[in-house]
Amino acid sequence: MGFKALTLVEILITVSIIIILSLIGVLGYTNFRPYFYLVGTSREIVADLRLSQQLSVGGQEECGICFLINENSYQVLKYNNHIIIKEKELPGEIFFDRVEGLSENCVFFNSFGAVLESGSIVLTNIKSEKKTIEVKPSGFLKIE
Repeated sequence: MGFKALTLVEILITVSIIIILSLIGVLGYTNFRPYFYLVGTSREIVADLRLSQQLSVGGQEECGICFLINENSYQVLKYNNHIIIKEKELPGEIFFDRVEGLSENCVFFNSFGAVLESGSIVLTNIKSEKKTIEVKPSGFLKIE
């Protein structure tokens, strides 16, 4: 009959190859995970900066983000009455390295979408990798 069974050695070799490839994948993921968190967090902050910019233009009142360095979090809020629209805590592996050029560590947009003060926000991860979010005077946002 044409049926051929696998031997025990063939099965063990196949299982060993699968285990080795799985370990390589897991080790690669854990090695790059802090970088992925850093990139993701910087994109989330830029998205929230754009949200506050849109709220400023649409609502014709100044909105922005205040970065709470010691609490490792930030708040999206309205400028005049400091009503908090959204609060976000950074992941445990990501920290604020520094905030430059922004008084009281806040970015606020006027009703035209431009910022009241330009500056930069520098994030770092547990592997000391850094991402810088630049806020230009026109309201343009850039991740470096």
